[in-house]
Amino acid sequence: MKSKSLPRLLAGFLKQFPSIKNDNSLNLNLPNPFKPIKNKLTGRWQNPIYSLRQQAVLIKQARIFGYEKLFPLNSPVIKQMRGILRWKGTKAQRMKQVKLSRIIKELEMQPRRIETWKAEKKKRSEKDIFL
Repeated sequence: MKSKSLPRLLAGFLKQFPSIKNDNSLNLNLPNPFKPIKNKLTGRWQNPIYSLRQQAVLIKQARIFGYEKLFPLNSPVIKQMRGILRWKGTKAQRMKQVKLSRIIKELEMQPRRIETWKAEKKKRSEKDIFL
């Protein structure tokens, strides 16, 4: 593809780093322009040549024009977000099934409890005739 048809950022990148475009290039010791570089003399880190925003734009443009596989940086691995597969929920939502099963069990036992309560009430209210 002609560099005139390429976007300005992508054309400038391919111009600055020709070893990416030509596999037979002798200049294989160029540092990765997307990663920070540690200065061997001072030990200080230098920022990458292209910022993260520029990297994202470059990768998108390279993907459109077919240069994505030639880049030294592969597209980032998209990790799955935590909590997407199974949402934890609130405590009330987690305990809902337990609570409903307990309520159903209690409702099944309710007629017997009413009978025993009535019998105890009647027994308490009866006057003892033998006193």
